[in-house]
Amino acid sequence: MPGAVYAGYCWDYGDSLFQDTEKGPGIRFTHIVFKEPDRLRLLDREPLLTLQFILSNSWYEDTEGLGKRVDHEGSCNMVYRPSTDMIMEGLNRRTYSKVELLFSPETLKPLAPHFPLLRRLINKADQGLPSVLDSVSRLTTRNMFGSLHDMLNNRYHGDLRKMYNEAKGMEILLELLDIFSRPPLTPPSNLSPAEAERIYQARDLMLENHNSPTPSPSSFSLAELAYKTGTNTFKLNTGFKEIYGLSVFHFFLNMRMVRAQALLQNTKEPMGHIAHLTGYADADSFSKAFKKHFGASPRAFRSGHTHGKSHNGARH
Repeated sequence: MPGAVYAGYCWDYGDSLFQDTEKGPGIRFTHIVFKEPDRLRLLDREPLLTLQFILSNSWYEDTEGLGKRVDHEGSCNMVYRPSTDMIMEGLNRRTYSKVELLFSPETLKPLAPHFPLLRRLINKADQGLPSVLDSVSRLTTRNMFGSLHDMLNNRYHGDLRKMYNEAKGMEILLELLDIFSRPPLTPPSNLSPAEAERIYQARDLMLENHNSPTPSPSSFSLAELAYKTGTNTFKLNTGFKEIYGLSVFHFFLNMRMVRAQALLQNTKEPMGHIAHLTGYADADSFSKAFKKHFGASPRAFRSGHTHGKSHNGARH
C-alpha cells in the first residue's frame, strides 16, 4: 500500500506481513503464509474498532473476550477489541489475508442512532468490552471490494489522500451497516474446518484451470470436482453457497467472466481469441454469455460506453 508502514516476521513454519496506513480511516493489511499446519499468536495492546474483510481462506481464531470464531473467505464484519490476544490456526499450507478499516468509536457515534447493531457495539466499546457487530458475518459485495481496492491503491498525497480515504471509507461503512441491518440471506455456516478445506481445494483446482492458456470447462463437472476433493456433489455445492453465496457453476462462470473483463480492458485481442482463452467455442457464444452476466456486450464494455454489473452478486 502506498505510504504504509510495515513489519514482516518469519518463523519455522511460515511468514507474515503487516501493513498499516494512518490517513483517513486507518487501513491494516495482514498477510500470513503457513508452510505447515501451525498456530500463531497475535498481540496488540491498542484498542481497535475495525471493519474486517477476509480476502483469502477461512480465518479460525480464538480471541480473548470473543471466543472461537471462524470467518470465511469473502466475508465481512465489524469488530471491537480493547486489546488483541488472538490465536490463529493455519490448518494447511495456505495463504491467509485480510484487510481492515480502522475507526474510532467517537467518529461512528453520530451514526449509532440509525443502526441498532452499531449502537450496541459502541455501547460495549465505551465499557471496554470486546464485541462484534453481529455473530453472523455477511458476504462482501462487489462494490465494497471495488472501494477497498481504490483505498489500497490511493495515489493521492497529503490532505487529498486523507479526504479520498475518508470518503471511500464512509461509503463502505454505510453499505456494510445497511447490509447488517437486514436479516442474513443465508444461515450461519456450519462447515467444519475439513469441509471448508475441501471447498478451497475445489476452488484451487478451478483457479489452476482458469489460469491456463485454454481453460477446459468440461473438466469441471460437479461430480469430478467432488471426486477430486473427497466429498460428494451435494456437500460441495452447499459448501460453495455457504462461503461464496454461489453454486460451483456460478463461481466458475464468474471467474471466466472476470478473466474476460481483464482481457477486454488490458489487451487488444480479437473477440474470437478472447472467447477461446475463456473456454468458449466461438465469439458469438462468448458474447451472449458476457452480456447475460454483465448486462453489456463485450464490444460495448471494451469501448467504455457502459460497465454493466453482474446479476448474481459474485465477487471473485
